[in-house]
Amino acid sequence: MLSYILFRQGRKLRDIGFSFRWLDLPVSIGLLVLSWIAAGLCRYYLNSMYFLWTGHQVERWDGAAALLGTHVSVVVVVFLLINAFYEELIVRAYLMSEIISWKHSALFAGIVSVVIQASYHIYQGVPNMISIAALFSVYAIYYGKTRRILPVILAHLYVDAFSAAYLFHFHHM
Repeated sequence: MLSYILFRQGRKLRDIGFSFRWLDLPVSIGLLVLSWIAAGLCRYYLNSMYFLWTGHQVERWDGAAALLGTHVSVVVVVFLLINAFYEELIVRAYLMSEIISWKHSALFAGIVSVVIQASYHIYQGVPNMISIAALFSVYAIYYGKTRRILPVILAHLYVDAFSAAYLFHFHHM
């Protein structure tokens, strides 16, 4: 669908930053590390504030098994691959490109993309959604500065794959 929309606009995926460079691989690992640090710090501060306020820890979301199951399957692998591409191409690259061309503000475009992307993770609970917003903020900043989406897609794919691997490994313990 995105390719069709771009075609109708006289554009290609390359016009929203989708192309391959070998440097994308190490950059994607750097984005993974930075995004995990951002999400981890966010989670730490949310937990600390919540504990100071209530005397309790924030409950961790543990609904991933209900969504993905408890074993690796072809469906899960395909979902993880499609999800990272779909989210980042549409909600990051296309949406941010459109907003930047309309408002001439990468900051505004990044905020809108992060808010939209985080909002459909509300099912994981507000604390997790906020931590995910911190993770997505790293991606939005990178994309806003470089207009390169493949490293972001790969970083998102790594996060999803590591999360699924963690789920499948520790569900068997």
